[in-house]
Amino acid sequence: MDGPNPFSGQKKEGEEGKKPRRVPLLKLFAFADLYDCFLMAVGSVGACIHGASVPVFFIFFGKLIDIIGLAYLFPAAASHKVAKRLLVGCILGKGKQQRMRMAYVRSMLNQDISLFDTEATTGEVISAITSDIIVVQDALSEKVGNFMHYISRFIAGFAIGFIRVWQISLVTLAIVPLIAIAGGVMLILQLDSLPEFENPM
Repeated sequence: MDGPNPFSGQKKEGEEGKKPRRVPLLKLFAFADLYDCFLMAVGSVGACIHGASVPVFFIFFGKLIDIIGLAYLFPAAASHKVAKRLLVGCILGKGKQQRMRMAYVRSMLNQDISLFDTEATTGEVISAITSDIIVVQDALSEKVGNFMHYISRFIAGFAIGFIRVWQISLVTLAIVPLIAIAGGVMLILQLDSLPEFENPM
């Protein structure tokens, strides 16, 4: 019995209007085990705390400005802390990367042999595995943490702003919809231009 075709989302001749099927974000976590979930939970909490601490940091910025530059006095300790954070992200992305590759290979082995004569070649299979997994790893290792970080920074920033100087925060809040609209338009234009870069000919 044939499994799902990994190349079903690619364009064939005569199917110009057919778009690749998009995968929901939560589907990327289908290959996560308990250890990955634990790392993701800890990382999400850390990203939220880090994001929320940025607005708080600016309150005490005047007092802390002389302390920020002291990291150069302890280069080994500072490098060690940075390396630990990077290692957690690498472990999280690599664990699911390996399981996704195995699932992809199993899916390819379940295909009818005629698929490799008509739609798929060895080069396409290897290229698809490499490129798609890199994108997934980048999303899980970096983008999710960045999303949690910036959302918590946004919420904490406005909360502190309304507590400290609500008049200025109210004026700033009025232009947030314009910023959101501009960001949405930019994202749509970027997504629409991706097929042109992937298939220039």
